[in-house]
Amino acid sequence: MKSKDELLEYLSEIPEGEVSPEHDDRLCLLIREVWSELGITEVVDLPLPAKKIDQAVHQFAKVEWHPPVISFELERHGAIAVGYSTYAEVYRIGLDLESGEPQKTYPKKRQVKKPSPAMKSKEKAAEIIDAVGKRGKHPGILRKDDVVRIKIDWFIPSEGVVKKTLESRRKNVRAKVDQGLVELGYEKIANWKFRVPD
Repeated sequence: MKSKDELLEYLSEIPEGEVSPEHDDRLCLLIREVWSELGITEVVDLPLPAKKIDQAVHQFAKVEWHPPVISFELERHGAIAVGYSTYAEVYRIGLDLESGEPQKTYPKKRQVKKPSPAMKSKEKAAEIIDAVGKRGKHPGILRKDDVVRIKIDWFIPSEGVVKKTLESRRKNVRAKVDQGLVELGYEKIANWKFRVPD
């Protein structure tokens, strides 16, 4: 195996233990080539084809060499990319160069995006109830005949908020709005949609 021999030759010049970051670029390339040659596509239950072992996207770092295992940290941003988290998952991935078996540890989390500021659901619900109750024109309220619809995007915008947080905020506020408007005599037709009392 040419790439494995190249990697072992390179490692023979490096002391055991933590490897200096100056070697990261070269080791990343060599490990990716060995990974590809071995046909590894996942580590335990983590999909990890060779192309995902890179510096640009996944922050390959903190290499350790404890023969016969070479290991490194790899940062994954999947949950951030789909809007579910502000945290990256950092795995320690290892490759036993004798057996060719990959290994991994459970991920640590590292915050890479600032969380959106907290929102007071009670106050937000009161703001919405007040806007509905005033019965005048409001950019966040649509009125047609005896039906009022709340434009929740106006009151709780999605921009810059993690999807999970947004869903949780809207759910909390909706429960309070439902209760408040029903107490005022409004009839709930659907989420964010009510019939105005006579």
